[in-house]
Amino acid sequence: MLVQSQTADGLALLDDFIRSCAFLHDDWTDHEGVGGWGQYTTNPLLFSPPVCVTSSLAGYGPRTIDQLRSLGGFQGSIIQPEWRTNNLALNLRSDPQAMAALREQVQAQRLHLSSFYNDPGRRIDAIAESLSSPDHTVQAHPSHSAFMQMYSKLRFSDYIDGVPSPQAATCESLADLKAFARDSARANPGMVIKLDHRNLFHLDSADDIDGIADQLEYPLRVETAYPLTATPIVNAIRWKGQVAPLFMVDQYIRDWLHWGNGSPASGTAEQRARMVEYTLRIGEQMEGYEGVFGVDFIHTPDGAIYAVDINARFCSSTYPYGLLTRAGVDPDRTHTRYRLVPCRLDSLDDLTTDREFIALTPGSDCGLFAYDPVAYFELPHPVHYVNYVCVAPTAAACLALDEMMTRIIARHTARHSADD
Repeated sequence: MLVQSQTADGLALLDDFIRSCAFLHDDWTDHEGVGGWGQYTTNPLLFSPPVCVTSSLAGYGPRTIDQLRSLGGFQGSIIQPEWRTNNLALNLRSDPQAMAALREQVQAQRLHLSSFYNDPGRRIDAIAESLSSPDHTVQAHPSHSAFMQMYSKLRFSDYIDGVPSPQAATCESLADLKAFARDSARANPGMVIKLDHRNLFHLDSADDIDGIADQLEYPLRVETAYPLTATPIVNAIRWKGQVAPLFMVDQYIRDWLHWGNGSPASGTAEQRARMVEYTLRIGEQMEGYEGVFGVDFIHTPDGAIYAVDINARFCSSTYPYGLLTRAGVDPDRTHTRYRLVPCRLDSLDDLTTDREFIALTPGSDCGLFAYDPVAYFELPHPVHYVNYVCVAPTAAACLALDEMMTRIIARHTARHSADD
């Protein structure tokens, strides 16, 4: 459990960071060959930053936006560049009117620029430079150099001094990888091979390496895989020379991909305290980085805790749990479930206007909210994924809400699928 004073310090830093930045959070990907409005461009609206650049609000619906506004979201200025591609940063750079509107607000309020990724495809630093003036230099958080250093799996060991992590090696060749795999000193035969953020392989033994050898690029990082009892994440912030935790939640993993979160997080009080301590140690070693970050942990059956990844960005859990904590809901003392699930909807109002839907309201400890529809507007019933959160005072009540939402989504998905 997080110490209350630590959480207060973290939330104060987060509030200051939000007030200091315009937000441009872009995680575009092509899905099944269809150029879609990807996740995350609307997520910062849950925080109500002074300015948010986003792709579209068309998948939300007025009832859903009204509910999120009542919880403290959707209260800042919104800039929507003309649609050209599913790369929001490119759309902004290609739209002089949107750039001028953003520059005017950034300069008037002396804001900086928060991004989700700051990789070469987005050129966030170039946008920050374009927004600057002699009176106010706009800084990108994180900067391109800081983000790329943290993004590389090969640099993970640079930030974990004093923090337990899996047995690992950097391999320059297939021979190096096979030597690591056959090392008798390793605790388990399984391995996780990490190429980049979304590209990893989980192997049961050295015998599986040849089957993926043609897909590997070197150098790469390989770690020993362990049996797992829990996979929590600690969200934290490094800002203005200070590092503080925000909250801790469990992660739901399917096929080694993130599909949601829940709270309270697993582990004993001592284990949870250690995860916070390790996260702060990592944050103190992230020289040059400014902003929110997350540290993924694993728990093993023998009680060990290992840090396995550093997310140098806002995490999927940051947005919904940031909304909850800033609204006074403590994930450590409340049962929650956050999920990303497939669907077929016209908008999120299909859900929030459903007769069964129980809306989370200000001051309540029980209810639901939906957000961030992932939509493909070239298709009928364009919302194909929905994010939602259940909040309840007990585990049983939270599960009941989740089952209710599953029924609601299934009912509307079946109705729309029958129309196709």
